[in-house]
Amino acid sequence: MAKKITAKKAATKKLATKSKSTKAKSKKVKSTSIPAYPPHTILSTGLTGKCPRCAQGALFQSFMKPVKRCGACGLDMTFAEEGDGPAVFAIFILGFVIVGLALYVEFTFRPPFWVHILLWVPITTAMSTFALKIIKGVMIAAQYKTDAKQGVWDGNKNTK
Repeated sequence: MAKKITAKKAATKKLATKSKSTKAKSKKVKSTSIPAYPPHTILSTGLTGKCPRCAQGALFQSFMKPVKRCGACGLDMTFAEEGDGPAVFAIFILGFVIVGLALYVEFTFRPPFWVHILLWVPITTAMSTFALKIIKGVMIAAQYKTDAKQGVWDGNKNTK
């Protein structure tokens, strides 16, 4: 009986030393396939229109269309699914600013209606175009940083 217990302890010690040696070997192996990129903030890369991973390559291939792959680091940009989010944020932010400015001009200077149209239509168009691009860049950078993905419906599971 004592010999069986001693044999089991010896076998356990053998397994323990094997697992320690394999752990030590696995720690020595380093992965060199993925280069390390310095961290960048969401706002810095989004506002400048640069790649959210390397902050070197361009984020847009035309004025509003994101690139498919970063020219500098090769990041696949197919994860960037911003949808209507940038437009909604631009409407809320610029709506507040433009309406506030229009009310200020109306109650301070009392211009005729045609002055409002000549003033606010071009200002709103220009500001919304540039704000949309900036917000789109920030949302793409936020999606990369947080590893956001498309939601998936998993059936009719009841949580109750």
